[in-house]
Amino acid sequence: MPRFGPGDDASTRRALDMALSVIPKRKNAPDPPPKLRILDIGCGNGALTIQLAKHADGIITALDNHEPFLEELEHRAKTEGLSEKIKPCLGDMHGLGMEDVIFDVIWLEGSIFIMGFRNGLEACRNLLEPGTSYRRLWRTSRN
Repeated sequence: MPRFGPGDDASTRRALDMALSVIPKRKNAPDPPPKLRILDIGCGNGALTIQLAKHADGIITALDNHEPFLEELEHRAKTEGLSEKIKPCLGDMHGLGMEDVIFDVIWLEGSIFIMGFRNGLEACRNLLEPGTSYRRLWRTSRN
């Protein structure tokens, strides 16, 4: 199966375009700005990760807990010429263990359903660059 859930490449692209349109510029960023730091949680076999890599100027940390999926992603990335943009990472979405890493975008297209919406937001809120729309969303949703 190319995807492990509903949706298609066009839907992923529309969602990515919306997400990218609200990302604020990093403070004191050089010109041209640095590449986006993207975390794809529960990347599975990489169908969505490949779309992110094709359409976003960034480095994607692709997290999944099933090593054969990450191996398939590595193969797909190499075939598409995107290996330099994707860093497969073996890990658990329920215990990310990335407290010291900051991202500009966190992609949870299928995994937020598995994590639970509130749990997914809670797990990711401190991983985003301060001032992002998500942080504003989090403060609003807590009230």
